[in-house]
Amino acid sequence: MKEITKETRIINFSIDFICILITYVFLGFFLLTNTNLSIIYYCTYFMYYFLFEFLNQGQTLGKTITKTKIVNYNNKTPSITRILWRTCLRLNPFDALSFLCGQNGHDSVSRTKLISSKKD
Repeated sequence: MKEITKETRIINFSIDFICILITYVFLGFFLLTNTNLSIIYYCTYFMYYFLFEFLNQGQTLGKTITKTKIVNYNNKTPSITRILWRTCLRLNPFDALSFLCGQNGHDSVSRTKLISSKKD
């Protein structure tokens, strides 16, 4: 199973980010409360990645469109603990920096990888 290029990762992120923003705006509009909007954003961000990757066998909407998925190092669907850990690591501001430096922090620390889900 082949690991995915940076370009595919950027496409995944872009699609997922648009979905997160749409959800965030929707929630922000309907939850007209005194709640800090940044809390709503980070909760939306966290729940989007966690729920999709857990309930959709390692795929967010972006990964579904690009036919990729996350797996553990044995090429199996990651456990809920690994998905939770991976999602928490995404909130680290250095995660984006690790991508720019050729690493994928949320992948390496959570011991997961992104592969093609296409049937060969």
